[in-house]
Amino acid sequence: MYKLSLEESLKRLFSTPKGSYILDSNYGLDTSFIDKNPNSIDYIALKDEVLSLIAKYEPRVNIKKASLKIQGQKALLSLEEGITIEL
Repeated sequence: MYKLSLEESLKRLFSTPKGSYILDSNYGLDTSFIDKNPNSIDYIALKDEVLSLIAKYEPRVNIKKASLKIQGQKALLSLEEGITIEL
């Protein structure tokens, strides 16, 4: 059986618009966070969305600590496991 790496699985999860995956309409990132001015994004809501998606769809990640950093027009979510996700 083919199994995605953890990083590939997370990239796929966050690059999929919510509602576009036919088998599970809740899979993917809410499109309200996509193509927005970085100054108008609610980063707390974005972090909450990302953490709930990881908890639901990626059981290999046990989140104990997460931090969200804004660098220019990028949001970087760092997990305690040493994984950094660009959002």
